Amino acid sequence: QNNKNVLPIKLQADAHIYILTPWLEQGAGIAAEIARLQEAGQLPRQIQVTFAKMSETDLATEKSKIDKANIVIVGNMTNRSLPITMQAKSGFRNLFSRYHERSSLVFPEIPYGDNITIDSRDDQLSMQNKSNLSDGKFAYQALQYAKAQGKKTVFLSLLAPYDLPSYRDVADVMLAGYDMYGYLVNEHGQGYYRGPSMPALTRIIFGVSTAKAKLPIHVPNPAYPGEIVYWRGENSQG
Repeated sequence: QNNKNVLPIKLQADAHIYILTPWLEQGAGIAAEIARLQEAGQLPRQIQVTFAKMSETDLATEKSKIDKANIVIVGNMTNRSLPITMQAKSGFRNLFSRYHERSSLVFPEIPYGDNITIDSRDDQLSMQNKSNLSDGKFAYQALQYAKAQGKKTVFLSLLAPYDLPSYRDVADVMLAGYDMYGYLVNEHGQGYYRGPSMPALTRIIFGVSTAKAKLPIHVPNPAYPGEIVYWRGENSQG
């Protein structure tokens, strides 16, 4: 995968961007940055943006939404290298438990928030959607369908980049963000970002900024752990 051949994504004035992410705040974060760039005159004002949270939808619904889009952006969160068919379905808390126990500097204690204006059950992040698929498998099937329909497809690795190799055949663009926080609205109706990744990823996708970071780790093939797919030090956009 060489993002240099496809980035930035060129936008038609009437483009429809559809975003599917594990947390609603992630899609909201990308949408909010697109709106800000539109207001600044850096993206066409006619662009339409819609987004959904994986646990609140199913694959049939997503296919109908993808059909209406030109660009499909899908995210996933994982902390280890596993084939997507084997990714855990047991819940977000269990997925991170071993990092909490070690007080990892890379994965510190993580709050379980989502957009409180949409869903106040901020501890119900199930990692399983209404299609009874893991988020990783759901992300793959959504991108697979989008690519088959001729859509421009973007995969975002929202935590650790170990999942990148699993999406090479269904994503035109792959980017690693290393941070899963997005855009929230508080009880006073004020919007704020919990982290920098969603605006940064948005700016890179559409050419407002350029990715300059290097991979901090080797990324193995999930099916063959002894095979390195992406080497430490490679450019995130390379």
